[in-house]
Amino acid sequence: MVRQLKRMTPQDTSRLYTRRATPDLRPMNRLANTSMWMGILAFVFFVVGILLLGILLGAIVSTLFAIAALVTGIVSLSDFRRHPDLFRGKQRAVVGITLGGTFLFITLLLAAIITIILLTQF
Repeated sequence: MVRQLKRMTPQDTSRLYTRRATPDLRPMNRLANTSMWMGILAFVFFVVGILLLGILLGAIVSTLFAIAALVTGIVSLSDFRRHPDLFRGKQRAVVGITLGGTFLFITLLLAAIITIILLTQF
């Protein structure tokens, strides 16, 4: 048996497409924000630092920022797990962890490649 669909009036369709935006008044988690910016700085110092400061100094500074992004991102995610309705900015913590982990991996891979090249020359 086929069910008959209810015919929608113009008032019903307008309710489907209008959504009232309510601002999120929760404060931003500062550690999540810090994690995101540390991840961005890890990227900047990896790209710009290697070009301007040299491979060694750029990789060291990028690694420090990447570790800071990972630590602050993990701590802020634990805050979100304990108090899910208290803060906003969980996506920023995830971005910081992702950027920090990516550039930590890249700099460690770069260090391993340079070490292998230097050891095979002697």
